[in-house]
Amino acid sequence: MKRTLQLSNLVLAALLLVSCNAISGYEIDNGRVRGLTKNAETGSFVRNVTIEIGGVGIATDNSGMFLLDGIELGLQKVIARKTGYQTFESEVAVESDATAFLYIEMTRLSDNQ
Repeated sequence: MKRTLQLSNLVLAALLLVSCNAISGYEIDNGRVRGLTKNAETGSFVRNVTIEIGGVGIATDNSGMFLLDGIELGLQKVIARKTGYQTFESEVAVESDATAFLYIEMTRLSDNQ
């Protein structure tokens, strides 16, 4: 009985070691996108633009800059929105261990729209 218990503990310990090693070797591979938003007519920075890439969103800072981490790899849809501006849509290629850069020009809506 004691020998069976020791053998069971040994098998359990071996399984735990194997599973811990498998978990530590598993890494979610995601990318990063950095960008800048400017007014298409004036060239000035556009702040507080909502940027969405692959379901992840953030607002640009006072300099029109943004940085999104944890973006799924591959070709991702980009949407930039701000009240008073046309919605910007594009795509970006997100790669592992690389930072993709986006330059987004926002066009103001006319008073007629």
